[in-house]
Amino acid sequence: MKPRGEMSNEVLGQLIHESENFKSQTCLKMVILVSKDQKLAKHDLYLQQATTAANKTIQ
Repeated sequence: MKPRGEMSNEVLGQLIHESENFKSQTCLKMVILVSKDQKLAKHDLYLQQATTAANKTIQ
């Protein structure tokens, strides 16, 4: 395992020689991660609302 903060030669090469492509790929990965987080948050909210409704029905 590489020490923390050390880049692989492949990543460093992409950053130097294909910087625009590298930035685009990095931004795309971040957008996908944020999108997944938002979907999970919506799912959690739905579950919370369903649980609250079920509890009211039981009472």
